[in-house]
Amino acid sequence: MQASTAISDDTVAIFDKTPRYLSELTTVLERCDCPVLVSHKDPRAIVCSDFKRAKTDDFHAWYAGYRDDKLGYVKDCYNQFIKHRDNPRVAAVSLEDLAMNSRATMERMFAHVGERFDLGYAIIDDLRYDNVRSRTVSPEIAFEYRRFLGKSEQEAIMKDFGCFDAWIYS
Repeated sequence: MQASTAISDDTVAIFDKTPRYLSELTTVLERCDCPVLVSHKDPRAIVCSDFKRAKTDDFHAWYAGYRDDKLGYVKDCYNQFIKHRDNPRVAAVSLEDLAMNSRATMERMFAHVGERFDLGYAIIDDLRYDNVRSRTVSPEIAFEYRRFLGKSEQEAIMKDFGCFDAWIYS
């Protein structure tokens, strides 16, 4: 909290969606007694998102330089996920479940952190960031890798990232 410019001194509840915390979930759980929501998505969606952000057309050349570092990071996150997925303080939420079963998933998320879900939370009123393209969580976005990446690209990702099977959505 002391390092944050977004959290004031009188803050009593914290929400931070920083994905890097997942690789340090054990430490997060040791440092606080708060409930934790772990969000994750299919590795094909992870890679697709990173590829789009790279702004290049040659997937295979980009992927060759990207794969090893990303595999190491995802492995760290996944191992923490597996280690704590039965912890009652930790609730896991996949992007795909959020897109395909939005209301029930959101209600479960809010219940886990001791808050009441309001339907208004399901609609984004302010699209503040360029990468936010929809006012709701949509299957189109969760599964855009299916139209953005070809069969060979998806197969390469599954060959390398398929070992993270609890995150594969089928």
